[in-house]
Amino acid sequence: MIAFPNTALPAFSSQEFLRLIENYGLSGTWGWTFATNAQVWSPGLYRLLGLQPDSVRPSYALLLSLVHPDDRASLDTPDQVRQDGTLRSHVFRVIRPDGTMRILSSRGEVYVTPEGQPRNAAGMIMDVSERETLSRISMIEKQREHALAQQARIFTCSNRVVPFV
Repeated sequence: MIAFPNTALPAFSSQEFLRLIENYGLSGTWGWTFATNAQVWSPGLYRLLGLQPDSVRPSYALLLSLVHPDDRASLDTPDQVRQDGTLRSHVFRVIRPDGTMRILSSRGEVYVTPEGQPRNAAGMIMDVSERETLSRISMIEKQREHALAQQARIFTCSNRVVPFV
């Protein structure tokens, strides 16, 4: 913890907040300039993908190579993003170089010229592995409860009771 004297708190830039969030290892950001095909990834995105920042050059092809084969077809193609200016939100699995799998959620925006032509894109990726795992476990538990109730021919009902004040 950092203690400050009884003076005004220091001002923080959005870059400092972003760095703080990314240091927790659950998010990363990216940018892509279409005219030059230049792409940048934040240190957090490299961490999410299990890569060292200086070991590889960021590219959409590299990202796609890490995406689980069953999830690749659901992602936007580079041509869709560059030419059509479409960039949908996605949840997909990646397999890191060490073999571990993570579930990521991606959101981004395509920026256009005054004439309406796609110029560049930027976005963020978050690790939602735990959320997705808990959701899957919850669904399996509900299915199990339903199967047990059918087998035992039991009907259950629960109502929320709100006390009167």
